[in-house]
This record gives sequence, C-alpha cells and structure tokens, in this order.
Amino acid sequence: MLKSLNQKNRMFKIKKITLLASLFFMFTSCNTNSKIDKNDLIGDWATSPDENIVFSITNENIKYFEDDYLYNYKIEQETFSLVDSGHLIASYEIILLTKDSLIWKAEEGNILKLLKRK
Repeated sequence: MLKSLNQKNRMFKIKKITLLASLFFMFTSCNTNSKIDKNDLIGDWATSPDENIVFSITNENIKYFEDDYLYNYKIEQETFSLVDSGHLIASYEIILLTKDSLIWKAEEGNILKLLKRK
C-alpha cells in the first residue's frame, strides 16, 4: 500500500511539472508584440486626422515640427529613445504600433495616441 501511494505521488508530481512547463511555453510563445517593426514607425504622425503633423520619422531620424531639428533615435525592444550627440534626450514605451496608429507612454507617464498621416 505504501509503495502504491509513493507511485501516485510521483505521478502527480510528473503531471504537475508537465502542466507548469506547458503553461510556461504557452505564455512565452504568445507574446505577439515582442519586436517592433521599424517600417511601421516611418512616416508622419499627428494626434488626429485634422491636426497638423507632430513629428516625422525616417529610417534614421525623427523631426519635431515645433523646433525643426533632426534627432537620432534607437529602438530597443518596446522602447523608442531620442538621442542627440550620443546623449539620451527622452524615452518612450511603445504600447501599441500598427501600420497607421501609435500609442506610447512618456517617462512621466503621459500617454500619447497618434495616427499616421498619408
């Protein structure tokens, strides 16, 4: 009887480990926004279809139309960072990026929703 109980405990542990491993695999493989497509960022961005363009992103630079200055940028995971002369100016967490919309969060916590202008 004791041997039978040990075998049941062992089987329970194996099932538990298998279930946990399966759940871990499902959660890690379901991350659909783990890589930002830089091509989706390239273009002119505004806060609404009727508003002026806030900034324009090219393959290498971002230009804010308020100050007419080109900043370099880099993208690491879901973070968009403005860089000037090797110094970090600002960082934004990319919350959502599609071919025509962008939602990002500034370091201060402000959320900016943008539409790509065509």
